[in-house]
Amino acid sequence: MKNFWVTLSILCFCLIAAGSPKDLKIQFIIDEDYLISYTMMRNPVGMYIEDVNQFKDMIWDLDKKSYNQIRYYENHNPQALSLFVKEQHKEFVASIKKSKLYENHLRQTQDYIQTSLKEWEKNLPVAYDFMKRITGQEFNNEITVYITHPAVGNGRMWDKKKNIISFGAWPQFDNYFTVYIWHEIMHLYLPLDPEAHAIIQLATDNALREKMNGTTHPPFVGHESLFPLMENILPLWQNYLAKPDGIERFYLRIKRDVADSP
Repeated sequence: MKNFWVTLSILCFCLIAAGSPKDLKIQFIIDEDYLISYTMMRNPVGMYIEDVNQFKDMIWDLDKKSYNQIRYYENHNPQALSLFVKEQHKEFVASIKKSKLYENHLRQTQDYIQTSLKEWEKNLPVAYDFMKRITGQEFNNEITVYITHPAVGNGRMWDKKKNIISFGAWPQFDNYFTVYIWHEIMHLYLPLDPEAHAIIQLATDNALREKMNGTTHPPFVGHESLFPLMENILPLWQNYLAKPDGIERFYLRIKRDVADSP
């Protein structure tokens, strides 16, 4: 694993994770402009609530107009948001980066990703083999994960063509970072509908979590709104896990069953 600084105030952690984990090329990035902007948009939870709120208050006092223009910018895609800040609010963000509160915010984010990458690297051989076996995917695309401060909560797939993900969240159970990075990776391979999302939760939030932690499912974890659908799919999913033939084929069978149901 390589940790290095690159230009444009981006802290980049590259983990070239083939058949073996080397096929998965995943880059974890702290883009400082996105880090600052996304923090403006969210309320903190868990650890560092006071630190994050003090940091946001400082930004607000610095320039309320710029704060609101960034906070309510319509495109939250990390690349688009970062570009907007660079083009429209360069001086404002440069002032933020000079503050001690920002140094603390960045350091906390760096500590979070360093700890998370140790977990990811340790788990990668087992998690990769498991996910490849139950999905039939090659996982040979290049993925970029934009990391934000864990107190402000982040976890989303943004762009299937460019393979962009954003993430940052306090762990709710062991190997949480591993499970939910794989969750977002799976969104790159399946459509964006409830059936696909339910299957992804069965595969990652539950089956991968069970593999890594020795838990069982049900009870389920994940978005509770999908639990009824997951419950309906579960018998078919359990049969699938016994002899997986590709998660995309499984998804199409589920969609067919849903369409054929009265």
